[in-house]
Amino acid sequence: MQVVAALLLSAVSAMAQSSDTVAASAATTSSAAAASSSAAPTSAAAPPTSGGDTCTTAKGGFISIIQPLNNMPIAAGKNFTITWDLKSRSDETFNTASIGFELLDASNPNNVVSLGSLVTSANVADGLVNAMIPATTKIVKSYAVRSTYRDNGNWRYCFSPQFTITGLSQVVTTSAVASVAPTAAPATTSKSSAEVMVGSAFAAVAALFAF
Repeated sequence: MQVVAALLLSAVSAMAQSSDTVAASAATTSSAAAASSSAAPTSAAAPPTSGGDTCTTAKGGFISIIQPLNNMPIAAGKNFTITWDLKSRSDETFNTASIGFELLDASNPNNVVSLGSLVTSANVADGLVNAMIPATTKIVKSYAVRSTYRDNGNWRYCFSPQFTITGLSQVVTTSAVASVAPTAAPATTSKSSAEVMVGSAFAAVAALFAF
């Protein structure tokens, strides 16, 4: 009986150890899965498209910028043409209005930055206007043109395809501090012993004549 009891106790102990091993393995697998899930990259936000709702006026008028073309090189300091298509003629106020254009740093399509105005005023109905990019424009990876139009108190923007600019001058934005060399001290001249003796002799003669 004692032998049977010992065998039963041994079997129960082995089953308990096996259960602990299975539980530990399951916990490890669950932790690894959670870590893998948290490390998974999130999908990037989609870049804004040209035109769209941000370009449309309250009455349905909007333009589509055709030129500059995608990846088109534009020479700085020379005239180029901004061309657009009037997509809707239902907004007569917009059709006869003035519109402006500005240059953008479009290196990050999700966060475009204005680099300054290109055209302050153009007629929407004309469909084109000449502009010039200054040679001192900031050098960035990619550029775009954005139209600007005020409609019912809101700005309406239309974007061109992205393009590049050639012939830009790199501008140093920080002023260099000039290094001024210290002025050299004047050289000291030392008199020879002969000059000292002659000077002393003249002083002595002058003293005798003084008496």
